[in-house]
Amino acid sequence: MHKNLVDIKNLESPPKVIKKFISPSEVDQFLKLYNELPIVVNNIKQKVIKKRWLEGYGKELANLFKERLKSQIGEFKMDNLITDDGKECFGLFQESINPLKLHVDAGFNLSDLIYKQTLIPLSKYGETVIFKN
Repeated sequence: MHKNLVDIKNLESPPKVIKKFISPSEVDQFLKLYNELPIVVNNIKQKVIKKRWLEGYGKELANLFKERLKSQIGEFKMDNLITDDGKECFGLFQESINPLKLHVDAGFNLSDLIYKQTLIPLSKYGETVIFKN
């Protein structure tokens, strides 16, 4: 059982949609980053491509994202995955024709206090969502 389950439940909130979290030109920068990242999974049958935002890629975008997120939710610590070779994975990009059910990959350390998750559609026609799961 998670050590902070009661505290985590108390921090839950309805989804929050943030309009204009990133500008159209920043969307283009994220798309450029996406195109530069190595493919982790290319499942042709399920039509899913996954790429990890690895340490060393898009440092300026990482800083921009953290500052914008901080302005919305306050101070936070990222719960980043670590790759097999010890590099930090800042996030995951997924391109899919038939996406999985919305879910989070967090809470692996049972003593961490899980707070919020983010989802940023990489389209000039979309919204940034901070969701409860």
